[in-house]
Amino acid sequence: MARPIQAAWRSGVVPPQWRRALGNPVAKSGDPFDPANFRKLTLIGVGAKPYVLVILHRIRPWLEPQL
Repeated sequence: MARPIQAAWRSGVVPPQWRRALGNPVAKSGDPFDPANFRKLTLIGVGAKPYVLVILHRIRPWLEPQL
């Protein structure tokens, strides 16, 4: 798994399968007719998960102070 991630990181091009995700609204507790009571659940491919985590760990130190 490390080789495809390293290749994508070096080239800046990720496989098309890693760019796809399915997003579905999931109801939280409360009024089911209130849009604020929903959150989005996103399903990504198995290969994309470690790549996304690498990116997250790289940008988190910069991103958190911005919030």
